[in-house]
Amino acid sequence: MPHYSTGCLFVGGNKGKEMLTWKEFVEVRPDLAASGRRLLYQYGVGLAFLATVRKDGGPRLHPVCPILHQDQLYCFVLGASPKRWDLLRDGRYALHAFLPAHEDEEFYCRGKAIFVPMLESVRL
Repeated sequence: MPHYSTGCLFVGGNKGKEMLTWKEFVEVRPDLAASGRRLLYQYGVGLAFLATVRKDGGPRLHPVCPILHQDQLYCFVLGASPKRWDLLRDGRYALHAFLPAHEDEEFYCRGKAIFVPMLESVRL
């Protein structure tokens, strides 16, 4: 298992084709993808809550800054973060955008994260 003291990236993937990549999501439901992008970036930077599965099977919830780049959904994770180990071990996640201050609108997606080494993603 690679170790990065500064962090690593995870991309929302489609292992087993149970889930769509962000690019596939845009192609199938451009209206929902546009709403999702708007809600993720409503405060300027991407802001969301990331739910992962702890080693004991319980849920873990983290605030994160997701990145939509070149039709992929990424999440930068610090090297020693519990969410990093959750994603490396299990991979399942749910991502929920912060709620708007004055609207009743939500965006959430789920899937299985794929590890992306930092050296492969420097151009982000």
